[in-house]
Formats: sequence, C-alpha cells, structure tokens
Amino acid sequence: MPGLPRDKNQNSPRLAIRADGSSSIGTGHVMRCLALAQAWQDRGGRVVFAMAETTPALRERLEAENIPVVCFSAVTGSQEDAQRTLSLARQVEAGWVVADGYHFGAAYQQVVKEAGLRLLLVDRNGGAGNHLLQRVVSCAAVLLSVVNPERVCYTVSQGTLLMERQQLCTCTSEHCWFW
Repeated sequence: MPGLPRDKNQNSPRLAIRADGSSSIGTGHVMRCLALAQAWQDRGGRVVFAMAETTPALRERLEAENIPVVCFSAVTGSQEDAQRTLSLARQVEAGWVVADGYHFGAAYQQVVKEAGLRLLLVDRNGGAGNHLLQRVVSCAAVLLSVVNPERVCYTVSQGTLLMERQQLCTCTSEHCWFW
C-alpha cells in the first residue's frame, strides 16, 4: 500500500491491527487496540492499523502515535476484508494480525490462518449474542474480557491460547481499559 513509511529498524517485529471505530459502533475496538499498539511500540515493534470505518479524530489520534492508518472499502469481516488485511500484513511483514470487532468470524479467521499469520482475536463478550463467533475459533490467541469464562459460547482450536481480562489490562497513555 503506497504511503507507508519505511521502517528504519528492519529487524523490529511488526503488528497489523484490524479494527473499526465510528459514531455508530463507538471507539472501544480502536482504543483497546491503540493500547496494544502503544505497548508493542514501547518494546521496539512497528504497528499499522487497517480500517474500513473510522473518524477523522480516531485517525488523527493513531497518527499522533506514529501509527500508520490504511483505510479501505470492504464489508467488515468479509473475504475481501480478510484479503485486504492480509495484503497489508504481508506488505509490512507482520507476524501477527490483531482483529477486534464483532464481525471477524470463522471464515475471516481461516483466511488469516491459511496465510500463515498468527491471529489474536479480541472478544469482549465471549461470543454471547454473536452468531459469527459461536463456533470453533481458528486463531493463535483469543483475548477474552468476559467476567465469567464459563459463559464463553464457542470452543477454540487445539493450541489456541485463551487469555482472560484479569491477565491483561490495556492502558493507553490517557485511559486504562478494564474489560
């Protein structure tokens, strides 16, 4: 994707984040991922955001943190979305893709997995009420933020790491997100 800055440290680990934020869906997905991005950068890594929906304020906030934002037009969670995210991840040589949103279901996860990238799926409700997640999750790790892990409405593939909110508190420089 044109316009991405050249990485001065060619050996730094790279992370591609796929999250949206808007007045209709809110900013929680992006802000949770911003906290992860800040921690990744603090440890010497490079981050890029892929977004299908955003606001000027969110984009400016990410860019103020030296995080490139690549916007594209695709239905969130669709095959096209997965392919565009993969294209970006490959371009920046990311080893991980983080997806935070309700629409990144099994088909999306499978595309990322088959491409050989590791996927961290952020899920704040354990799949409850979300038909896209009420199935086997094909990713390397799931970050759960449900209060009661017994309420999780899906099973995960063998080898998938499940992390609960007690294991991670993500804080941006302005806010702490306990979810």
